Amino acid sequence: MRITRLPRLVVFALAALPSYAAAQPAWDIVTAAPRYGWTFTPTLTAGPQWDDNVLVQGNDDAPASDIGSVVSPIASIDFIGRKSEFSVGYTGNFALYRNFPALNSFEQAQRLAVKRRVTRRVTLSAFEAFTMSPTTELQQLVGVPFVRIGSRVANGGASLDITLSRKTTILATYNAQWLRFNDDDLLQGVLVGGESHGGRVGIRHTLSRRIALTTDAEATRATIASGGAFAVQNATFGGEYRLDALTRLFGSAGAARLVAPDIVTPRILPAWRAGVVRTFNPFGVEASYGRTFVPSYAGGGTEANDEVTFRVSAPIGRRGYFNASTAWRKGSVLVVNDLPLNSVWTSATLGYALRPWMRVEGFYAGQSQRIDRPGGAVDRRRIGLLISTGAPMRIR
Repeated sequence: MRITRLPRLVVFALAALPSYAAAQPAWDIVTAAPRYGWTFTPTLTAGPQWDDNVLVQGNDDAPASDIGSVVSPIASIDFIGRKSEFSVGYTGNFALYRNFPALNSFEQAQRLAVKRRVTRRVTLSAFEAFTMSPTTELQQLVGVPFVRIGSRVANGGASLDITLSRKTTILATYNAQWLRFNDDDLLQGVLVGGESHGGRVGIRHTLSRRIALTTDAEATRATIASGGAFAVQNATFGGEYRLDALTRLFGSAGAARLVAPDIVTPRILPAWRAGVVRTFNPFGVEASYGRTFVPSYAGGGTEANDEVTFRVSAPIGRRGYFNASTAWRKGSVLVVNDLPLNSVWTSATLGYALRPWMRVEGFYAGQSQRIDRPGGAVDRRRIGLLISTGAPMRIR
């Protein structure tokens, strides 16, 4: 995708899934159960990788490939008590290229989570996360074209979990997000960023051992950095059905009310979500599909975001493990003259624990995007081999 062919966009994404490293492995398969008390876990990951589109260019522009190295220092401090839990972590990711040293970059991610059981029926939680990425496609941002421009995303929020009775629970949450992009003369201010605030209240009532009813109401207000505010309110009703002890089906449907500068009058549109979760400890499969409405681009436009996700994790023998995930998003814009984005993220990790403190992993990470305009196809694939060293240490 040629940058000069892009129209002047104002981009704001409400959903961000941070990518903390070149390939973010899932380690839950071989990690020991957490211990009570304080634990410090330092980790160092390093290895070679091949990147077939280091400049994140359109496929028509003959993307350049390169072989480089990845070095990731990781550290976390965790506490598990009788009523409280605390976790803080940092991940850095140095990407070093052989033929394009000017593209050497440093991706960072920081997270903080706190949980406190106030009473037997009330639990309070809070979280905060911040990520910096050298490109836009690694963050999995909704409605953002793939380009090599740095992005910064901050998320924070709190939740209150209340158990009214043995069958009824209430979960109330508040979330805030802040998004900015680095300046770039080539794009002439195409990517601007913004912030959002939102709340959600969900109720779950168990009817039987297999059936539970759910209802959710949420509202989000977003503001683009260059001006303009819009709001989305959602209300859905649904349920869960447990086929057996290992399989759970869930679904919900409702309506979304949109108020935005690009919509003359508020619009009410259908919204839904459905999926299945299958757990064979420690093997697991999860698949889901849903439609939500988020602020996007084109002067503060609003977008219907269809998303399909699939995740699988499985052990291989006593020391091996395999994790894979894919996410597909289609943004259907709700204003004339804007073009939708079709984006796909795929990752897979095959690992083996050489020692309790050392692991070797092969990874694949791919991103693909299609925009219905000349030069609007962008693909990027990375393949590599990583060696990780690190083990939890008790803090007395």
